[in-house]
Amino acid sequence: TAADKESAEARAESLSECVVNVSAKSSDEGRLFGSVGASEISDAVSTQLGTQIDQRQIKVELIKDLGSHSFTIDLHSEVSISGTVEVVAEES
Repeated sequence: TAADKESAEARAESLSECVVNVSAKSSDEGRLFGSVGASEISDAVSTQLGTQIDQRQIKVELIKDLGSHSFTIDLHSEVSISGTVEVVAEES
């Protein structure tokens, strides 16, 4: 509906170009032990930006390396935004 789209557009404004940080266990070469995906990004958005995003709304390739990676959040069939996840080494 139009109201849903307006609500999604308002959320898109507050989240546009969002950057979240996720720490993960990694090797000395920067390869992750496991991967970072939509679930981890959803948790990071919730914790760091204070807004709930269903992990099914997040489009991202599984991340297996440290560094900056792009993702997309589909807030509505006609509204999506881009974000960046910074994957950093977890302190041991």
